[in-house]
Amino acid sequence: MRWQNLLRIWKVLLFSTFILWLCSCEDEGLPEMGTTNKSLPDEQSDSVKVITLDGEIISMEMHARHIDRYYKRKETHIDSLFLQNFNEDGSLKSTLTCNSAIINETRNEITCLGDVVVLSENGRLEAPKLVWDRDSNKVLAEEGVKLVRGDDVLWGERMRTDLELNNIEIVKVSATGTVKDGSVEW
Repeated sequence: MRWQNLLRIWKVLLFSTFILWLCSCEDEGLPEMGTTNKSLPDEQSDSVKVITLDGEIISMEMHARHIDRYYKRKETHIDSLFLQNFNEDGSLKSTLTCNSAIINETRNEITCLGDVVVLSENGRLEAPKLVWDRDSNKVLAEEGVKLVRGDDVLWGERMRTDLELNNIEIVKVSATGTVKDGSVEW
């Protein structure tokens, strides 16, 4: 009986010492509450699919490998963007792909970087950088652009158009293709 009491006392002392040791440890690795690293995103998502509807009709579908959202900066950083725009009848209007993109929510603008490709029934645009103003639906492709329509190819320094590749303005143009009698139509 006496040994049992001593054993109980020994267990209580050992447990109390362990609890005191846990509570007294100072954790220098964690930041104080209320302080955060400002470069960390507020929200992160992997394997993202976003569908935008206009009534019951899909107007846009976006796929991304990874997304970081920054609330205070009003920015979204996207890794591996694939974006499809649809006509009102549900047919595909255009696609946009790039290695990365930054959405500026304040200016309603998307900056696409790395292997940017826009495809539409009017052709194919390739550029290392493209800025899409979503309010005006205009894009500015920079740092060397390539526009392909059929067998014809235009190169330029900079191009302004829309995602359907209509109404194209291109700076410092060079081209390859076949010139037929009459005028050259792009």
